[in-house]
Amino acid sequence: MSTTSQQFELAQQAVLDHFDTDATSRHVRIADPPLDVHVLEVGQGRPVVMLHGGGGMAVQMEPLLGGLGEHFRVLAPDRPGCGLTDAFDYAGVDFRSHGVRFLESLLDALELDHASIVAGSIAGLWALAFAHDRPERTQRVVLVGSPAGLTSDAPIPLRLAGTPVIGHLLSVTVMRPSEANTRRQFEEFVVDTDGIPEEIITATHAATSLPGAHDSFTSMVRQVVTLRGFDPDALVVDYLPDIEAPVLFVWGSGDGVYPPSVGREAVARLPNARLEVIEGAGHFVWLDAPRRTSQLAIDFLRAD
Repeated sequence: MSTTSQQFELAQQAVLDHFDTDATSRHVRIADPPLDVHVLEVGQGRPVVMLHGGGGMAVQMEPLLGGLGEHFRVLAPDRPGCGLTDAFDYAGVDFRSHGVRFLESLLDALELDHASIVAGSIAGLWALAFAHDRPERTQRVVLVGSPAGLTSDAPIPLRLAGTPVIGHLLSVTVMRPSEANTRRQFEEFVVDTDGIPEEIITATHAATSLPGAHDSFTSMVRQVVTLRGFDPDALVVDYLPDIEAPVLFVWGSGDGVYPPSVGREAVARLPNARLEVIEGAGHFVWLDAPRRTSQLAIDFLRAD
């Protein structure tokens, strides 16, 4: 095991200890894509798969991870190229179908017939795509923070990052692994940065420093975002009317990626969905409003 991996494991445990979350860390082998996937597991009961966003890792979903773990069996993988999961090159990959295959292979490896899905940011695209393509394996979907795939619009920084020349310059400057850049990310995505436990910042920085993590993230950005916006082939907005699973959007009023109006438009197209807007929260809504976000998710996931 490399020194950076050991540092990340220590940082990950420090986050779990901070929130008093008794999680099991294990690895499973999935078939498609063939990867070794790291999973944090906590709690018992109905299965809930929790997916972190781009450039993050499973433990970044604390305190939501521990909160839901008091009521459900929560399984939180590090997505391909993130955390302790194998590195992954997204170049040439159909991002939407890749997400569906990853989730299905993960459920198979965990020996789960079905599960509810809680997802943040770009992983929300995977959750909605999976709910559409595999309705028999999807119980409920909770999207915390604005998900990708609802509009081709993309923030200017992401569009620039998706271009070959400017993207390369950004990857070696403001996107390169450093503590300063990690703190800058949280300043963009969280309204109340004073409320972020230092352990989460440390663990996130440690995750970005893992072998292959930076290359995996930049290859993902270049695959799904161009100067024109989000890749049209990855969008799920046209499939929303066919999604049968109940869907809850938990959206911060100050989400800097997409405003709540995008969520309202999505809810209008979905057969069974609702939007909860939390005033004063940002893109990482579970960090700005941990108790409110957790309770909304718990109540929704229980409602069968």
